[in-house]
Amino acid sequence: MRRSDTEALTALSLDELARTQQEQTRHLNEMQRYFPQVLQSVSDQLQAITIEQARSAERQLQLHQRSLEAYNGTADLLIAALDECQTILDANNGIYESIERRLKAGGR
Repeated sequence: MRRSDTEALTALSLDELARTQQEQTRHLNEMQRYFPQVLQSVSDQLQAITIEQARSAERQLQLHQRSLEAYNGTADLLIAALDECQTILDANNGIYESIERRLKAGGR
């Protein structure tokens, strides 16, 4: 190959390389234009997730509080029922003691 042919091929190769670099630079610039929008979108989504998590935590706290209130109410009812049972047992014992005293008095 002659030197002029080699130089011409080199020049063509360099021109092609320069065009390729310009095209890549254009694509990079185009992509960089969208970065702020993409980052803002991600930020907005993260904020929405954070807000939803806070709401969910608040709902869970309210459910736990209601659950504790229901447990306390149930415990109060159970204590009242046990007190009533004790009152009934005391009354029954009083009746049995009275019957037993009458039986003993009648048997004498």
